[in-house]
Parts: sequence; C-alpha cells; structure tokens
Amino acid sequence: WIRIMDRLESLNRYCKKEELPYRFSILKEFSFEYLAEITDTLEKIMRSKHIEEQHGRGHAKHPLQRYEEGFVKDAEKILKYSIYYKLAKGRNSFSKTDPDATFMHMKYDYYNHTNVFKPGYNVQMGSSNGYIRHIYVSGDANDLNTYIPFMEGYHRAYGCFPRKTPADAGYGSYDNYCYCKEHDIELYVKYNTMHKEQEKVTDKNRFRSYRMKPDEEGNIYCPQGHMHSRWNRQKNLSKADIRERSSSIAMNIVKDVHCGHSVRDPNTEEPCRGPTSWPRCRSRSEKT
Repeated sequence: WIRIMDRLESLNRYCKKEELPYRFSILKEFSFEYLAEITDTLEKIMRSKHIEEQHGRGHAKHPLQRYEEGFVKDAEKILKYSIYYKLAKGRNSFSKTDPDATFMHMKYDYYNHTNVFKPGYNVQMGSSNGYIRHIYVSGDANDLNTYIPFMEGYHRAYGCFPRKTPADAGYGSYDNYCYCKEHDIELYVKYNTMHKEQEKVTDKNRFRSYRMKPDEEGNIYCPQGHMHSRWNRQKNLSKADIRERSSSIAMNIVKDVHCGHSVRDPNTEEPCRGPTSWPRCRSRSEKT
C-alpha cells in the first residue's frame, strides 16, 4: 500500500509538472479494478502523445511507461493476494500444492529432528468402548475450534449426542461449555487454567486474573478488596475489534499487575498495587 501511494503521488506531481489534465485519487481503495483503470488511462495518454514503448538494454523508457509498468506489477500482486485470501478461508497459511492443508507445527521431524512447520490436517477421533465412533478432519491448527464441528458431525451420524466427552484442556472454552450445556453433555473437559488455580497462592500469582473470581452478584474484587468493572463478552469479535476494545477500556479490565504499576479502580479512583517485592518496569531514562 505504501509503495502504491508513493507511486500515485509521484505520478500526480509528474502530471502537474507536464500540465497533463489528470489527477489520481489516493483516497480510493487500491483494488485491482482501480489499478487497471489507472493503467488504461496511462496507455491512453501514451497513445495520444505517440509515445512508443521501449524494451531491452540501451533504450530509455519514458516516465509514463515506467509508471504504467509499475502499476501493472502492483495490480498483479493485488490480484494474487486476493486469490490467496480466498483460498486461506480465515486461516493464517495454506499449502500451494494443497490449498486445504494448513502449515502446522509438527512435533517430530524424521530427517533432522527439529520442530518445523509442514502442511497438514488436524484429525479428531472419538472412541467409545474401544471402537472409533466418529472422525473429523479439518485444516484448523487449534483443537479449540474443532469440538463443536466434531459434535455436530457425531449428531448427524447417530442422531444423538454423547452423554460425556472426556478431553484435555485444549478443548476447554466458553463456547464449548455452552454447547455442552445446551445439548445435555456432561462437562468432562478441563479449562486451560485449571491446574494453575490449584497451585498454592503466592505473592507472584495472587494478582493473576484467574485468581479473581466474581461473587454471587457478578462483581470482581482484587485481593486488596478493590472492585473492577467487568468486560462483557461478545461473540464473533475479530482480532482488530478485540485490540480496539482492549485499548479503550484497558483500565477497566481485570489485568495482571506484574510490573508494580497501578491499576485504578473506576469507582474509588484508588490505585491497586501488587506486592512491593515485584520489580518495576524501568522508564527510558532509567535504561542503560
């Protein structure tokens, strides 16, 4: 995007210098259609001025030809990126030889014994009484998002849901727990902080977010008795929305006080500090 904007600004300066009656907007979305429109306009200008395209060594190219070739390359890249975006289907990566496969962190590599990323699939299998009852294959590298599709496939195959689904903490999430409650599935799935909550309370972990539980009225208090306002959870939030909301109400979220900086209570405006034994973050002037 920066390269396209710089080239458009340079083209507008050239048109102004040569007194050409053309100005190209840099506020429009840089889509493939817009760049194709710019290249068509440049070709029209070159034909009207009888400018011949030059190629090969020893032939100087006209500035309009250089602009036209640059925008053609940009249009090809945008078209390629748009195709890749559709093939990814919300994933971070995919294999060019097998677009349905996702690059995943494999645990073992036969040749050099290093953890490398390879294209693959996430296979989920459910067994009962020694028999495999259902298999679900997806390109999602995270097991968290495979629980509900697996249960939906199980229901389509057998017409009912299992009574209990023992699984590790990799499947524990709010959405999966709600799904189990809605379909009368006993909760046998751990959550990721279950073992941490069973650890002994120390000065290092007492201010962690998983230590602050809501009371019967839904209020959350820190270990020093200050109440924090709760961030209402919403589904289908993108990462950009979460970052924006987190930055705007960061002082109202129960956060880890790991560097000694205060987290102010929105009602009393009193700082809630961690133990004085924790190291404080040094400012730029204090850094060596």
